[in-house]
Amino acid sequence: MTNKKESIGLVIPTRNAEATLANILVILSGSSIEFNTLIIDSSSDDKTLSIAKASNARHSVISQADFNHGATREYARKQLDCDIVVFLTQDAIPVNAELIAKLVQPLLD
Repeated sequence: MTNKKESIGLVIPTRNAEATLANILVILSGSSIEFNTLIIDSSSDDKTLSIAKASNARHSVISQADFNHGATREYARKQLDCDIVVFLTQDAIPVNAELIAKLVQPLLD
């Protein structure tokens, strides 16, 4: 068994997520574990990008024409360069701050 601490990343692909993104980020900011967040936005025309910029999350923009469910997620995973990456949709509101911790715990064990 290794003593290395695994790095954890969270990717949230967005498009016009103004109604939910801030709430997701606020909830997850109370997590007991450390993880890097990347919001990858496909050319929103609402306040999604402003919300992303105001958070501690990294953010990236791709054109709507370049968005592809699999390829965009793979691009985001490579940008984070973490041992474990969790993907969350923009409309999945966590019940509490420990969502990421609970999802990755079996992998850490």
